Amino acid sequence: MDVLKQFCRKAQEKGLPFYLVGGFLRDSLTGRASADLDLSGPPGALSFAADFCRKNQLKGYLISRHRLMRLQLSGLSLDISEFKGNNLTEDLAMRDFSLNAMALPLADYLAAGVQVDKLVDPLGGFIDLSQRTLRALPGALERDPLRVLRGARMAVLFGLTPAKETITEARKTAILLSAVPGERILAEIFAVLQGNASGYLPLLESLGAVQPVFGRRLTIQSDFVTQQTETILNNSSLWPAALREKLRIHLMRPMAALTRAREMIKFAAMLCDLEGIAPVREETLRALARLPLARRESKALFALAEALHWLSRSRRGFGKKEIYNYFHRYGSWGADAALLFCALRGPGAHPAATRLLWEYISPAGRLANPPQYLTGRELAAMVGKARLPSSLTGELQQSLRRAAALGDVVHKQEAAEFAEGFVGAFR
Repeated sequence: MDVLKQFCRKAQEKGLPFYLVGGFLRDSLTGRASADLDLSGPPGALSFAADFCRKNQLKGYLISRHRLMRLQLSGLSLDISEFKGNNLTEDLAMRDFSLNAMALPLADYLAAGVQVDKLVDPLGGFIDLSQRTLRALPGALERDPLRVLRGARMAVLFGLTPAKETITEARKTAILLSAVPGERILAEIFAVLQGNASGYLPLLESLGAVQPVFGRRLTIQSDFVTQQTETILNNSSLWPAALREKLRIHLMRPMAALTRAREMIKFAAMLCDLEGIAPVREETLRALARLPLARRESKALFALAEALHWLSRSRRGFGKKEIYNYFHRYGSWGADAALLFCALRGPGAHPAATRLLWEYISPAGRLANPPQYLTGRELAAMVGKARLPSSLTGELQQSLRRAAALGDVVHKQEAAEFAEGFVGAFR
């Protein structure tokens, strides 16, 4: 904060008034903490910021596409831009929604924090925020159709209701989403999945955005599966104590550069809501082809769909062989599918999901993670000594793994005897 005060003082000496704008003010007025500050200033603001960084040896870089200077201060991320238009009023008018079109002089903020009477609010953003109304600025959605999705995300996050004129404009604009790059659309979807996504799909449907994004209309009236999934993922008291921390670690594992396991589970839940059925249909997955899922994300999504299909068709319960075969085929995606299956089927599926998770995540789980009594090198040596094709090593390893999971082999000596018997059958 001392650096920010120095920045403000030097700017005032240069006759450059800077204003806090955008999301930081919105979050502060709704009681949300934020470490991302957006500053806007008159012409010359970027060159002043670059000079300030150089003189004070600060980490900063220019994002030329957005005409934006980004500074990393201690605990703060500071984005600095110049007015779009001739002055602050024109700059605010070119933003997306009224609640993002408020400004506050930086000097006033540093002196006394966010004070309503000091706000520069020509478009009524504070009133809309107080009345929990989402109002798009004139022409904002047409300039960037992605703002339809961004508005839906903010409405869900802050509990806002879109104004009638905003709904009308969104429905006219949503068809243009089909021309928006998939990377931008996917980033918005995963952004909403990082929080509470309940109500997101029905809201998108009311704005006319589901068809352009997912390639089909919403077939149910509420996102029940998404709500259930969020409850199951966030309520640790649902799970045995021995599973809770292991489950949390499992859900936080990285899926790709921008997503985690829990976001992929919620994404699959969103697709189930879209379909109105338990397994995600293959045609809906194909409709997502234009959204550039990372290779690992795409693999996870298809594995979740297949594992859900397996679970929904299972009629014999979960015996040892079924559990072993299930995790052998789906691995960690099988654990994720168990959570999603629990949400799809309701409380009755919870015992089955708990057993599946226990076998995969618990340190005592043998069916999903059987002990390895002999290494691959040892097995290859046994196959080679018998002068058998090396391709049999993988088959032997898999057979031994299954035997260890089912309890037919419980120590190294038994494993060696099992392997010798396997090799002898091929001589």
